[in-house]
Amino acid sequence: ALVVGVGEYAENPEQNRPDMILEANDFRDVLLQTPWWSADHIKLITAENATRSNIIAGFRWLNKVASTDDVVVVYLSTHGNYLPFDIPPRDEADNADEMLVTYWGFAYNTSFIGDDQINIMLNQLKSNNVCLIVDSCYAGGFNDHWKFLKSAPEQNRVILMGSCEDKEAIYGGFSPYLIEALRGYADSNGDGNVTAEEAFNYAQPRSAP
Repeated sequence: ALVVGVGEYAENPEQNRPDMILEANDFRDVLLQTPWWSADHIKLITAENATRSNIIAGFRWLNKVASTDDVVVVYLSTHGNYLPFDIPPRDEADNADEMLVTYWGFAYNTSFIGDDQINIMLNQLKSNNVCLIVDSCYAGGFNDHWKFLKSAPEQNRVILMGSCEDKEAIYGGFSPYLIEALRGYADSNGDGNVTAEEAFNYAQPRSAP
């Protein structure tokens, strides 16, 4: 698992959202309460460590350690925005890619990670079972799953998004309920497991509109 909660932003303290860091830690702790994750299988990146290069390094770590049968979870919580253009392969109906702000993102306008780049990094994983969670404004824009090569193997990917592609997120409106869901409250069929679908179905109606 790669868990990122930026929450602090260089030279722009007015953009700080401390709860993003707390929620990233809570998300990590929820995973550790299950029998499927151990501490050395989770990389947590927050605050000043959540630079563009460190987050990309986190994806490379996943690519190195995850095997075909592993379940991989990527949790990303930060400010989101959209670009005034669509970077090739030009897959956006509104001609605007989405982006996530890293620690230096407000100080330097190139310190972001775009939706296309995240999709490419996920496609590089050897795992066939991937869950991407994005809690940001315009998070719906990260619902990308195209491939450069049609011959590339299929990847079972589930994407949970805290807002629609054209909507701003309400601060604290999604992750707290998602974490609550994973603690067992979303186990609608009582089988002792909370699936990604159950977690989203629990969090979505409770999230601020």
